[in-house]
Amino acid sequence: MSENTDNNLKIKTSSNPKIQKMVDMQEDLIRKKIPGIDDKTLNQFARSVTAKELKLEKRAEEITEAKKKSEFDSLTGLHNHEWFTEQLEMRIAEAKRTNKTFKIIGFDIDHFKWINDTYGHGIGDEVLKSIKSILTRTEEPICRDGGEEFKQILDAENTFDTETLTSRLMESMENLSAKILENKKTLPNIPNPEIPEILRKTTLSIGVAEYIPGISKEDLLETVDKAQYHAKQNGRNRAVFAEKISPDDYNFQELQRKPVSQNITQ
Repeated sequence: MSENTDNNLKIKTSSNPKIQKMVDMQEDLIRKKIPGIDDKTLNQFARSVTAKELKLEKRAEEITEAKKKSEFDSLTGLHNHEWFTEQLEMRIAEAKRTNKTFKIIGFDIDHFKWINDTYGHGIGDEVLKSIKSILTRTEEPICRDGGEEFKQILDAENTFDTETLTSRLMESMENLSAKILENKKTLPNIPNPEIPEILRKTTLSIGVAEYIPGISKEDLLETVDKAQYHAKQNGRNRAVFAEKISPDDYNFQELQRKPVSQNITQ
């Protein structure tokens, strides 16, 4: 088996058809540029060029993988906090240029600490991973902002019916939490009748805030957090819209829960 090493990258053409094809292509190109080149020099030259190309290809793949890891949450597969922050800054800059508005939905899983403490992080992780499958019928990705908290930026054209969007979030989450329990391996030591309602119907507390020209990123995120906290403190399993009316005061409006079962499919 013939082989050659260049830039610490070994070329084994006889065992790799892809590499052999690349070498053959390089030989054809070199032969056209340098007519009369001897076969040995031609082959060495082609292998050297191919090794460099493979090294660049490998490096590009490593960069792509590193970028992916930096933008996605390893557990849920959703975009992470860093990606969300970057997107939010871009959206604010765009809104300033176009004078368009947008909204942010923030939500967390109700009683999540109890789920973790009672049934372990394995069950908690299953609940967190299920977020990737909840349906909102919007194109904007849901991001894991840390722990059991998630956020979603809504384009202007999707902000007109926030109640429908938040209702879909809540109902879809409830449906998915029930599906988690269909697999008996999830809670093998607990008879189905004894599985508490809190696990059969996992709920969300949702906060919504709208970008207003002139508001800072920090104030916008704080308003979303205040809305989430208000939802949590007033019974959970609800969505609340908040607007900042003074440095220390907010106006809260509970959003109506709409029946949307007929529009949700798994």
